[in-house]
Amino acid sequence: MSAGGHKKNGPLPPEYHRLERVVRRLLDQNAAWRRRLEGSERKVAELQATVKRLSSGGLDPVELQRRLDGLTEENERLRARMAEAHDRVRRLVDRFEFLQEER
Repeated sequence: MSAGGHKKNGPLPPEYHRLERVVRRLLDQNAAWRRRLEGSERKVAELQATVKRLSSGGLDPVELQRRLDGLTEENERLRARMAEAHDRVRRLVDRFEFLQEER
């Protein structure tokens, strides 16, 4: 018998399994934090590059704002068109279901 009071090759105490679960959970959390850290580091690098381009005159903030405004308007128009298309499809499906019931 070992110093723990059980055979060397005997069953493991329940505490061992609980410890194993805790260690696995900690490893999973560590991996998640590492992914977040790497993502944050990439974002910081992107932002630093953008600030550098802005401060060196490589990007025109006024032009960027105009472009953003234009893209926002285009996005709104596209959303409206998608809603209209969705309504037309819904009406077609309703009509098709009605015709199926009439058969």
